[in-house]
Amino acid sequence: MQVEDMDLSPSSNTTSLPFELVLYILKLASASSHISAENISRVCRHARQESLPYLFATILITPNKEVGADNIPYPHFIQNLWLDLSFQDEDEIRCPQALAECDVLSQPNLTNITHLALPTVTILAWLDCDTDTHEGPTTTLANLAQCRSLTFFRFDECLDIHDIPQTEDSLFNNITHVQLHCDDWSLSDRDHTRDRVGWLVHSLRCLTHLALPFPEFTLTSTPVGEFAPYHTTLWEANVGRTVKGRPPLEQLVMVVDWKAWVEKWARFLPEGVRRLLWVSFVQEAAATEYGGRICLVEREFGSEEGGRGGGSDYGGDLEEVVLGSEDADPCFRVAWRDSVSGGETIWDKATKIVEAADREYHRVFGG
Repeated sequence: MQVEDMDLSPSSNTTSLPFELVLYILKLASASSHISAENISRVCRHARQESLPYLFATILITPNKEVGADNIPYPHFIQNLWLDLSFQDEDEIRCPQALAECDVLSQPNLTNITHLALPTVTILAWLDCDTDTHEGPTTTLANLAQCRSLTFFRFDECLDIHDIPQTEDSLFNNITHVQLHCDDWSLSDRDHTRDRVGWLVHSLRCLTHLALPFPEFTLTSTPVGEFAPYHTTLWEANVGRTVKGRPPLEQLVMVVDWKAWVEKWARFLPEGVRRLLWVSFVQEAAATEYGGRICLVEREFGSEEGGRGGGSDYGGDLEEVVLGSEDADPCFRVAWRDSVSGGETIWDKATKIVEAADREYHRVFGG
């Protein structure tokens, strides 16, 4: 895999000279004298070395590109990794468990990951950090000791995470931020949001921020009643965390399908009334005091266009994504890349939504 083959589009909030123009300027300067040509040659060589850590800080590996554990360049520079090898040919996988992610994450030079995005929770049950034996399951992952943020972008709605062994040197000891994302918002009787929240808050020792889909929001015309059970669950969990010397859960972000709720319960109401309903729901959620804050974020249905974050995308441009394929949601992938590259995170967005709701309430009702 060569640098020239990768998408190096700048982030949406930056401007830069076209590559051809920069090359032309250097060519003219080099032609002016031998000394200038020599200096430019040295500068370009050193500039490349200086730029590599930034160029490879964020890497997105997607199913529509041939990439594996052996051809990821400069793994020691990678800090943010989106890893989706779900559809790789099993004959090319070394791991006896046929898990491509195991091959990649067990790479000894991949030691500076701080943000990791994986397809499903169940992958964690089989990850192995022993490149020689691949004996598992284990979640030791000593080479991911710096990882603080974990995202599941094709959340499988299963609590198989229960089966993951937890040791004192587990990956779970590092994680402070967890985000779950899924396209299938169907509800099952055995697997509602509160079950996941309770287990994750109990099991992830350093967890301070959690974001996940909240499909229960659409069940009733007054979804504020759905927030109440979380007060007891989260309050008891935070008390238990304090007793054990663990940090409290500071922020729980519930991603809600506001459009589906409006269509089901409020489609005949004026837009202004709908807006006030949203404000009241955001405030009710934030008022569910447990020692932290519950925030609502609207589920987004972005276009393929969207912002571009920094970093290199092994999946190609969004225009290359075939709609209807089994590739992850391209809009969510862009949002993730923007957030880990210095853009707005879901936690920032949630906080702004609460603040905006407060301002809207005071504007309408005064006080």
